[in-house]
Amino acid sequence: MFRKIVIENGKIDYINDFAYYDQKILKNTAHLVGILYEMCKVNLVIPADNEEELNTINYDDIEKI
Repeated sequence: MFRKIVIENGKIDYINDFAYYDQKILKNTAHLVGILYEMCKVNLVIPADNEEELNTINYDDIEKI
């Protein structure tokens, strides 16, 4: 949807070209990208200290995100 707004419709001026709906799409897209970026930085698994132990799930950082 964002691609259609910018590339196909040629809208580049946020204040003058973007309708309220277009602005909401851009804001939501930016927020989703930020959330995904933060999620990708989280280590989901904490490696065990030795090979005989099992890895553990990093519940603390997962809950923070």
